[in-house]
Amino acid sequence: MRKYLGPGILFAATAIGVSHLVQSTRAGADYGWSFLWIILLANVLKFPFFEFGTRYANATGESLIEGYRKLGKWAVVLYAATTLSSMFTVTAAVSIVTAGLFAQLVGWEGSFGLLTVAIFALCFVWLSLGKYKFLDRSIKVIIGILFLSTVAAFVTTALNTGLHPEWSTAPDWGEITDVSFTLALVGWMPTAVDLSVWNSIWTVNKMKGRDVGANLKEVLREFHLGYWLSAVSALLFLGLGTMLMYNSSEDLPAGAVGFAGALVDLYAVALGPGFKSIIVVAATAAMFSTTLSVFDGYGRTTRRLVRALLPTVHFSYWIALGVVAVGGWLLVVTYQDKMRELVDLAMLISLVIAPIIAVLNHKLVHSSTFPLTHRPGKPMTLWSYVGIVALVLLSGAYLLY
Repeated sequence: MRKYLGPGILFAATAIGVSHLVQSTRAGADYGWSFLWIILLANVLKFPFFEFGTRYANATGESLIEGYRKLGKWAVVLYAATTLSSMFTVTAAVSIVTAGLFAQLVGWEGSFGLLTVAIFALCFVWLSLGKYKFLDRSIKVIIGILFLSTVAAFVTTALNTGLHPEWSTAPDWGEITDVSFTLALVGWMPTAVDLSVWNSIWTVNKMKGRDVGANLKEVLREFHLGYWLSAVSALLFLGLGTMLMYNSSEDLPAGAVGFAGALVDLYAVALGPGFKSIIVVAATAAMFSTTLSVFDGYGRTTRRLVRALLPTVHFSYWIALGVVAVGGWLLVVTYQDKMRELVDLAMLISLVIAPIIAVLNHKLVHSSTFPLTHRPGKPMTLWSYVGIVALVLLSGAYLLY
C-alpha cells in the first residue's frame, strides 16, 4: 500500500485542522463527552461521499469535476456555485487559525494582516517547489508528528485526571447557540463534503504513470487510513478539551491569537511546560499543512472548473491561487478578532451545500457509464442513501431554524 500512500494522508491533513483543533476542542470544553456520538455519527454519515471521489478517480483516471461534466453542464455550474460560496470563507477560516499559531510560535505582535500575507507567500513558495510530490512527502511527516503528539497528550492527561465519562452536558436543542454550534461542527466533521473533489484530484495526480482502474482495494485502503485517522484525531481533541477545560471557569478566547495560545496551553498542561515549544511547532505545522492543502485544493479545483466551463480561457494554477489568497485575506483582516464567528460561518455554509455534492457523487458512481467492476456494493449504496437523507435533514434544519 505504501506506493499509494498520499491522497488519504492529504485528506487527513485537510481535516485535522479547524474542525479538530478548534471545534472538537470547543465541543469538549463546553459540552464534555456528550459530543462523542455526534462526531462519530458525522464521520460515519459522510464517509461514502468522500470514498466515491477516490473510487471514481481510480476507475476513470479523472477527477469528479470531469465526471460532473459528463452528467451535464448544469452539474459543473452547480458545483462551481457551491465552491464560490465557500471558497473564501474556508480559506480565511483555516488561515486565521494558522496565523494565530504562527504568532504564538514567533512571538509576533505586529499586523495580523501582514503575518497572513507572509504565510500565504510561504504557501506559494512551498507549492512551487514541487507541487503535488513535495506536498505529498512533506505532509506525511507533519501529520505524523501532530498525531503522535496528540496521542501522547491524551494518554498523559487521562492518566493524570481520569477520563471522567460523567463530564457531559447535552446541547439544549431549544437554544439557537447550541443548535448552531452543533450544526457547524457537523458541517466540517471530518471536513466539508465538497472537498471530496480535492481527494479525487489528488488521487488522479498520484496515479500518473499507473494503469487506470488497477488496485482499487489498495487505493481505497489508503483512503480509509487517512479518513479514520482524522476521525480518531477528532475524538482525541474532544477528550483533551473535556479533560482539561470542562467545568473550567475559563472560556476559550474568540480571537485567533488568544485561541491559539489557549490551545497550546492545553498541551503544556498535559505534557508539561518543557513540551510547550514542541507542541507549538507541531500544531503550527499541522495548521500550515491544512492551509497548504486548502490552497492546492482550491487552486486545482478552480482551474479545472474554468477549463470545464470555458475551454478556450487559459486560467493557470497560479492565477487561481492568487484569487483564493486575495479573497481569503480580505476576510481574515475583517474577522481577525472574531475567529469563532468566521469558523462557524464557513462550517454552516459547508453544511448547507453538502447534500448537493453528496447527490452528485452518488449519481456518478451509480451511472450507467461507470465501470460495473468498480461500482459500490449494496451496503455502501444503502449507506449513501442514509447519508444523503441525513444531510438533507440537517441542512434543512439549519435553514428553517
